[in-house]
Amino acid sequence: MREVGLIDREDKRWFYHKPKCETAGQNFVSVGIQEFYPALVVLAYGIIGSIGILVIEILFFKRLQANCFHYILSVK
Repeated sequence: MREVGLIDREDKRWFYHKPKCETAGQNFVSVGIQEFYPALVVLAYGIIGSIGILVIEILFFKRLQANCFHYILSVK
């Protein structure tokens, strides 16, 4: 199949080849903390929100567990 070129054709069709860099790094732009700050804020809000949800889940589970315990004692 290699001699006919079917594998090469499928290779070119399915696998994307990396383009050549034409500028060779001449237009390199560094990213500072000011450009990165909004992403850090979103990350911080996500961490705070997930910790808050974790605390709510723990409190809800403890309350549910306590209610079940009191129900079991009252049934006996």
